[in-house]
Amino acid sequence: MHWINYNMHSKVIWNHDIDWKDLWAVGCHTLWNWKNKEKHIHNFKRPLNGKAAVMSYVNAYHVTDKATKIIQEAPKVMTMVS
Repeated sequence: MHWINYNMHSKVIWNHDIDWKDLWAVGCHTLWNWKNKEKHIHNFKRPLNGKAAVMSYVNAYHVTDKATKIIQEAPKVMTMVS
């Protein structure tokens, strides 16, 4: 539990612009997902460049996170319909 808390609450910035906690969480999830697929999908092969795949997922997470924040912060307008 200490290891998980340490990584999820880390303030370390990795590679100049990526929060370590994001990279760590996505990396753990991706490795777990690949391991599951290897066990249950007969032809599954991990990507040759695992680091690039994880970084791609982290970047996709950041794009989605920013889009979600923009949508949540957009002004709401109430219109009465009758």
